[in-house]
Order: sequence, then C-alpha cells, then structure tokens
Amino acid sequence: MITFYDIKKAVNRVLFAKISEIEVKSQDISKGFERPSLTTEIEDAKVETLNGQIEMSCTVLIYYFPDLKNTEKSIDVLDMQFRLPIAFGNKLYVENRALNIDEPSSKVVDGILIFQFDILFYQADESDIGNVKEFMQELYINLESE
Repeated sequence: MITFYDIKKAVNRVLFAKISEIEVKSQDISKGFERPSLTTEIEDAKVETLNGQIEMSCTVLIYYFPDLKNTEKSIDVLDMQFRLPIAFGNKLYVENRALNIDEPSSKVVDGILIFQFDILFYQADESDIGNVKEFMQELYINLESE
C-alpha cells in the first residue's frame, strides 16, 4: 500500500536524480537550511475509505532556496522554475505505480520558489482483503411493457 511517506521519498528520488547539483534537505525548514537547497513537503493529505478502496490525495510542495550570494539570483530562480516541471513530467513513479501529476504550478514568494502539484489515486483497502462478501443472488427482470 502506498503511503504519503512513499510519495515524499519518490519526489526526493526525482530531485536527487534530475537536479543532483542542488542539495535536498528533508528536515523541517524552521530548523535552518543551507542555500542553495530544495525541501519537499506534503500538504492537504486526505485519506478516504470507499467500498473496498482507499482514495488518497495530497499536494506536493517543493521549495527552492537560491543562493543569496549569487548576483544572478533571479535568473537562477527562473531556471529552476523551468527545470522542476521538466524533471517530473506528468507522472510520479511510486513503488509499482505511475501516479498522475495534476495542476503543476509555481510561484516566487520572498525570493523563494515554490513548485507544487496535486496527486489523487485509488488503491485497494488491504484491511478488507480476506473478508468474504456474500454475492448477490440471481436477479430476474421482466422488460416486457404492457
């Protein structure tokens, strides 16, 4: 079963592979960070159980903190604003699944680039596996009209 932790690991794997020259930090940014660096977070995580399925959705946020000493900081941010969507494409590969990336967007707030996208997927409710359900009996319908 795919968890939100698995999604975050998959996002970090893409960043390590496609943008390897920038360090990826997994700690809470309130504890400090180096520049340049990338940090990932999962927000609006929702889990909803349906008949034998689990619907999971979340928003993935990637923060890019450019080097403040770089005089071309704004160009660096524009470059990363282009590179991040290209790195992910339209799928995120998590375990044995390819999850759709929906509504990718980016914005710059106080010189920090925030790239985000949504993920929505369904998976089998493994807690329900093994519970034998009674099948519906035969149903006969008379479709003749009078």
